[in-house]
Amino acid sequence: MLKKLLILLSITTIAACGGGGDDAAAENVATDGTSPVIPVEEEYTEEYIAREWNLPDEPDEEANNATVKGIDVLKNNVRDDWERDNAIASFPDKLEFKMLNRAAQINNEMIDAYNAGNNHEILKLWDDESLLLMCYKVYFGYKNSTLLYKPSYDTDKREDVIDAIESLVNDSKGGFDELPTYDILEKECPKLKDSLK
Repeated sequence: MLKKLLILLSITTIAACGGGGDDAAAENVATDGTSPVIPVEEEYTEEYIAREWNLPDEPDEEANNATVKGIDVLKNNVRDDWERDNAIASFPDKLEFKMLNRAAQINNEMIDAYNAGNNHEILKLWDDESLLLMCYKVYFGYKNSTLLYKPSYDTDKREDVIDAIESLVNDSKGGFDELPTYDILEKECPKLKDSLK
């Protein structure tokens, strides 16, 4: 969790230098290049968003929290409760929704790699996650940034696994996690954005 907090703090410098967010995101207009086709008078209720974006039902809390990865009815490697939270927070911006969901997928992929003892894959995913976190801040600032990682810490079992992964990464990297530079973000964030369309 410390690594993720440091990433959140480090993006402040980039945002202050003109790299933070764009006007479309600030105005809650879709940043995927399209205008949302949503009646202006329609209230964005949870039910409306769930219907528009074909979200899974809210899972039973006890059943969802019985395992580290939780319930994933859509089989898209995103926990259903996390996916619903992402949609409600980001609607109507599909790009933001996809970035938040990709963070959830990386979280689950790291858990799978950890359970398989695949340290090489964990390190690759950790770097992918660092880039995603930083690019999210470039496009959206801190708007819904806690959704990028907070749900991975919402039970003791989940926190223990993520802490073990973080410890493994710190040991492998000698306690130093190099963050993407501004030049890397300038090059890689548009690629990431395009890959999520």
